Amino acid sequence: MGAKKKGLTAKQKRFVLEYLLDMNGTAAAVRAGFSPRTAKEIACQLLGKPHVQHELSKRMTDVAQRLEMRIDDVVREYCKIARANITDFLSFGPDGVDLKPSSERTPDELAAIAEVRMFATGDGKKSVALKLHSKTDALNALGKHLGMFVERHDVRVEGRADVRFYLPDNGRRPELEPDAKDPK
Repeated sequence: MGAKKKGLTAKQKRFVLEYLLDMNGTAAAVRAGFSPRTAKEIACQLLGKPHVQHELSKRMTDVAQRLEMRIDDVVREYCKIARANITDFLSFGPDGVDLKPSSERTPDELAAIAEVRMFATGDGKKSVALKLHSKTDALNALGKHLGMFVERHDVRVEGRADVRFYLPDNGRRPELEPDAKDPK
């Protein structure tokens, strides 16, 4: 007989559903009924299991298809926010600040607006408060997506030392130089 495909346990299924809520493994493990004391380790173990990864991937794909949302759509929305400028909406002059008509704004410009509030001032005139989505947050998200932000480490070696750096190579050991001794 062939090997039976491994399915998810009830707690693993619950973990997958909880993980999809906020992508927080530790919190998902606690909500799924695992001990808060070991939740971080359990989450790490579960996220490393191929059948859990497969289920998460399947469910995330299902959600994306239902929402008709693709990575490009998200990036495009972040770009709208990142490119927005307050002068797209307001004009500054000697008489103060004037709100530009919304009919003159493009849909891409309008997508950058987070909030518009009208209120009466002390002298009875109407005033408007305009808030745009965070340009910094949008730029950070785009930068991360595009791989622009790489963590760098400075290493200083004082004196004479033989320092070698080996980068991961898909689990293969680096070839040792002929005069180098095997570290085993």
